[in-house]
Amino acid sequence: MRPILFVFVLLLSSFTAFSQLVKVLDFGEIYSTYDWSAESKAELRADLGDVLAEKVITLSNEAWPKGIADLAARAQNRARMDDYIIFYLTTVKEHIAILFVPAIENRGMPEDMRPKGDIYFLIGLRAVDMEADAEESDAGDASGFQSAEGFAAQLDQIVQDYPNDFINLIGELLEEDGART
Repeated sequence: MRPILFVFVLLLSSFTAFSQLVKVLDFGEIYSTYDWSAESKAELRADLGDVLAEKVITLSNEAWPKGIADLAARAQNRARMDDYIIFYLTTVKEHIAILFVPAIENRGMPEDMRPKGDIYFLIGLRAVDMEADAEESDAGDASGFQSAEGFAAQLDQIVQDYPNDFINLIGELLEEDGART
């Protein structure tokens, strides 16, 4: 096992820096088929990094569960969409909020609305309440582990998706346990 204390602290600080729990006030403001311009992609990469930005770009265009996959389904399930546990990540073009909907946090949603993997919403910034209360939603687990489990799942996913080995602060490859002599 790799020494992960440094990685854990680094990822914890970056996760908490852009992971504010929010409430969507109007799902009618959602961009379901957003056309990512080169400028928007560059802005997103600058804010979130390449790996997370690519996930957002790929999983934000109606790559969603059947119950919200198209306009008709969203209209039918709009009231239940309020139960999603959603985190704000960043804003692009000064008016489009990028929201993260972690699968693990939303496993209590109805089956047709439950994400099989993490998904992302792009929505008009004015339709997002940044003062949301975590107790308002019942989509997650009642055990109170919402943030910890969500973070653990994200940490695991980031580690799996990282294309290179982790290096330490002075540029040396982190060694496996027992590899030191």
